[in-house]
Amino acid sequence: MKNKRPLLMIAISFIIIIISLIIFIFSLVNKDTIYENVYINKINVQGMTKSEAYDTISKNCDFGTLSLIYNNKKWQTDLKDAGFNYEVQDAVDKAIAIGRNQDTFKNIWKIINLAYFSDKEYINLDYTHNYKKIEEFCNKVGEELNSDPIEASISIENDKITITAGRDGKKLISTKIINELKEKIENDNEKDIDIKIPFDTKSPKLKYKELSQINGVISSFQTDYRTSGRSRAWNVELSASKIDNQLLMPGEEVSFLQKIGKITYSAGFRPAPVIVNNEYKNGIGGGVCQVSTTLYNALLEGNVEIKERSNHTFPAKYVPIGRDATVGDTSPDLKYKNNYLFPIFIKTYAQNGILTVKVYGDTTKAKKVQIYSERTSYIYPYTIYKKDSSLPKGTQIVESYGQLGQTSVTYKMEDDKKIIISKDRYSAKPKIIRVGTQ
Repeated sequence: MKNKRPLLMIAISFIIIIISLIIFIFSLVNKDTIYENVYINKINVQGMTKSEAYDTISKNCDFGTLSLIYNNKKWQTDLKDAGFNYEVQDAVDKAIAIGRNQDTFKNIWKIINLAYFSDKEYINLDYTHNYKKIEEFCNKVGEELNSDPIEASISIENDKITITAGRDGKKLISTKIINELKEKIENDNEKDIDIKIPFDTKSPKLKYKELSQINGVISSFQTDYRTSGRSRAWNVELSASKIDNQLLMPGEEVSFLQKIGKITYSAGFRPAPVIVNNEYKNGIGGGVCQVSTTLYNALLEGNVEIKERSNHTFPAKYVPIGRDATVGDTSPDLKYKNNYLFPIFIKTYAQNGILTVKVYGDTTKAKKVQIYSERTSYIYPYTIYKKDSSLPKGTQIVESYGQLGQTSVTYKMEDDKKIIISKDRYSAKPKIIRVGTQ
């Protein structure tokens, strides 16, 4: 009997342990609160009922104001008005389901792990959103802050050079704002969110450093139009104004005709003598060629590359032979290219009957040249006989003695080398004799 007593005590103890364990497990499983070490958005909600957890999360996780900040100024929008709301009830339901949403054994094991083995459950707090509205808000702020780049500029008055620095443009980057907003919402529990506005900067194409290379006059040329009639003088001054303040960057090519536009009455040009079919007649734009010629010579003196140029039918009176440059409505044209590694700037002055073209650039790097031209031969005029019934038969009257034609060569001296620029031919005017047939 004495030997059975210890066994009985062991059996009773075992039964007590089993009953205690069952009671303990029953008390764990039948709790109406959230189990230990359960977190919603890093907030510990253990021991809370559903309503307590809902109130706690709603109080600590809420959407407030989004503030975009730039230069101590704020632009704000209400995130709730933009459709942002936390799905608190869904998160609380997930929290209360932990330790209850599997079979009994797994639930018990999960509860014990949470309570006694430092197991933790983290529940992300999802939210509804409308990032399209945030993008629209960003775009509206951008309309106020965005700016195009401002190019550096140059102006010259009386040979005084003024260079104004440009400025970078900026454009608000809405995608970066939205990405940062998402990150702050998902990683921080801040109600109000501040974001410094990010910008994409765009530099101006024309830089102060480039323009500052222009430090003086590298060449200039003048022609006289004081003997011109009023209409021709008008055309000279109008076309000169159209090519004024020209900036040519290295490698840039320019068309004279593109600069002055259409040579028409509606464009402001007036009738004045022009050469048509080897004769001087009144036409729209007479005098424009004096501007193209003056520009041509200024470019030659500055050793600027000439891409296209044609001489007149007859030599121009206002420049040496071989140094004229004619233009027409669409052709011929005068085209030139900045062959330097620095910018050049062209100024024109047409006043008191004197037309001046100046080319500005880097005086320390511009090539020094001398331009020469000379007549190489004469072309004798041929004779045209015109029948005239008003004159007695056999009578001859010289209507026009004609004019000698000429050929010429223009060249430059550069580094003691003679370089031919052009060889030109100017037509002879025929001698005209009227012959009587009466």
